[in-house]
Amino acid sequence: MKNVMINKILFCFMIGCFIGCAALMEQGELVRVDQGMKLTKSGAYYPSIAQIYKFSLPKRRSIQKIVIYTNGPVSNLTVYGQKEKDMWHKIKEIKGTIQGSYELRMAMTTDGIKLVQSSGRAKKRLAWGTAEIAEIKSIELYGSAGQD
Repeated sequence: MKNVMINKILFCFMIGCFIGCAALMEQGELVRVDQGMKLTKSGAYYPSIAQIYKFSLPKRRSIQKIVIYTNGPVSNLTVYGQKEKDMWHKIKEIKGTIQGSYELRMAMTTDGIKLVQSSGRAKKRLAWGTAEIAEIKSIELYGSAGQD
């Protein structure tokens, strides 16, 4: 009796795995959908004060993946997606430090992404009293093919 129950549970699990794999295969390959994107940057250029990066798309796109590129260690980053004009929805809060590139999977239809860097660190000293600041350099947005 116990083996029959275990077999039924395993069978249901296997069916669920097949359905999940089929859904992933149906999703297709992701392509870049950030053509025509514009960056607006605001905030103070200092490691302890926030930098805000607003990336605007020319039209609403379905986004499944964001890749963030930095020029050094960036910490305390929050990613938002624009639901409506000036209405932002928090996608992810990254409390740790990222460096180089960071990949974020999500699902949202939007025409804008906002990154808020609430703190940063000096990347390297250039001269006495000045430093090059670690910051976000660019992002790439990916979605399903055939959105145009």
